[in-house]
Amino acid sequence: MKINVKIALFKNSKDSNWLTRNVIKWWTNSQYYHAEIVIGDVWVESSGEGVHMHALRPLKDTYDYIDVDVDVEEERYRYVMDWIHSIRGAKYDYLGILLSQVIRARIDDPNRWFCSELTTKVLQMFRVSEVKGLAPNTISPGDLAEIFGGKR
Repeated sequence: MKINVKIALFKNSKDSNWLTRNVIKWWTNSQYYHAEIVIGDVWVESSGEGVHMHALRPLKDTYDYIDVDVDVEEERYRYVMDWIHSIRGAKYDYLGILLSQVIRARIDDPNRWFCSELTTKVLQMFRVSEVKGLAPNTISPGDLAEIFGGKR
């Protein structure tokens, strides 16, 4: 079955924390500082409040969207969605960002998720070839843009 998947890359918002937004953009040399994933009509994110799922909300111009063609068997789709449901409420991985993105020690907590790590993991679970073999905790929102043919 084909499913509609979008990577939502956050690029600009006065609603977000100025320091976080600008430090991540500077550190990753990217216009993006946050990533989320839309699977059909389900919006999945990991933010300071942890992992959440929402009904699809109107698309905003503060994001750039990358459409990813996903052709997946129904059993795999259910497996991935069940996995996402199982991690709802998991804490945000602040230490993982520090140890994987800043210090580059590639150490992270398997029970906590930061935004681009979760997005990459879900894409891997859907067997998207562009992210095959990557360590999700080493991927930034800018990396996702570049991997899928966009500008950092």
